[in-house]
Amino acid sequence: MQKKKAPAPKTSSYRPERILFFLLLAAVVFYLYTHPEPIKKLIHKKSPAVNAFAQQTLHKTQNFTKQNLQRIKDLYPRTIQKNSKALPAKSSPVPSLASPSRNQNLITIGSFNIRIFSDKSRSDAELKFIAHILTHYDLIAIQELRDEMVLKRTVRLLADMGYPFEYEISPPVGRGVKETYAFLYRKDKITVKQKGALYFEDNDLLIREPYYAWFQSGNFDFILITTHLLYGENENQRRPEIIELAKIYNYIREENPAENDVILLGDFNLEPTDAGWNDLKNLSTMTYLIKPPEKTTITDTSLYDNFWFQRQYVREYIGQSGVIRFDENIFRNDDHKAKLVVSDHRPIWARFSVSLVDDD
Repeated sequence: MQKKKAPAPKTSSYRPERILFFLLLAAVVFYLYTHPEPIKKLIHKKSPAVNAFAQQTLHKTQNFTKQNLQRIKDLYPRTIQKNSKALPAKSSPVPSLASPSRNQNLITIGSFNIRIFSDKSRSDAELKFIAHILTHYDLIAIQELRDEMVLKRTVRLLADMGYPFEYEISPPVGRGVKETYAFLYRKDKITVKQKGALYFEDNDLLIREPYYAWFQSGNFDFILITTHLLYGENENQRRPEIIELAKIYNYIREENPAENDVILLGDFNLEPTDAGWNDLKNLSTMTYLIKPPEKTTITDTSLYDNFWFQRQYVREYIGQSGVIRFDENIFRNDDHKAKLVVSDHRPIWARFSVSLVDDD
């Protein structure tokens, strides 16, 4: 039987030199804490370059901040994050268009092709930018709408912002990709006299049937016709649809003989100076509001969106109209972000009086 070895004796961790080291260290720390000036003088004497560099860097930083303060502020509209909850700055509304709610005797009517406007294509943050633009209107025709859900989200968002909107919406239309039209209106200023309906032509010439409805605001009652015409490959493919508009305009006006205030608005994909408009222009006092050299696409290349009506009847028009350049005012000419978040088209607007005696 083997004997077990006795365990080695435990050595004490107590060492006097360790205690002395810690006492000296504590004394040095205490001295430095109570006598900082010698250390500062030493650093200043031994490292003047460090001090000069620090002062120079601070001076440069202050100058840079002063010189670029406005540029730093301007970065906000350019930093649009998909999941951001920030609204466009209150200081950047469209300067050319005051809020329509300021004058109860006027209404602002508009048209807006909102690029692929669907529930899946816009986050809540992106939708806020669109809603910010829509607050400038009392009634606006929307093209390229893909579903009703995004419209419901938009109306809820506008209500949260203090704008009570409602809408008329069409069934899906079009050959190939289906689109929907909508009339978005402030229900505290606009009423619907006749609900929206599609115009169906016999020969199925148009790629998308136009949509129209009858509205009233104050003494002003009127019919709006909106359409999104074919883009195609060239102007020759687009022109037949433009020519057909004169027939459509006359049909809808004759369908409602008591109402001559008929306004055609939308995305026509053709300049108003094109010869295809001649048949419509031949109607008495027919005019269009958005004129060259104005452009309604954010690339500043095309004038496709417009209003058309007969001045002899629509006397409520007060001579004010234009284009909201949101791509410049909100996105600082960043066309890629403007198109992605909102659209490649700019919305158009026109103002009308609702206090005149309306006899047509």
